[in-house]
Amino acid sequence: MTVGANPGPLHGAMARSEVLGVRAGTTRLPDAVIAAAREERSLRRLERRIRCLTRVGLIR
Repeated sequence: MTVGANPGPLHGAMARSEVLGVRAGTTRLPDAVIAAAREERSLRRLERRIRCLTRVGLIR
């Protein structure tokens, strides 16, 4: 998937099946994949905070 591309319905279905497999213990995701997902989530959270603080005028 390219950066900025909108995921389609197949992508969501594949992600759900991966999550179900991991929760059931039948599939093991590599540690690098888990770390990348956590890093992406924290980056998005930081970007949201920066946008919010910029709107409020606390940072430029």
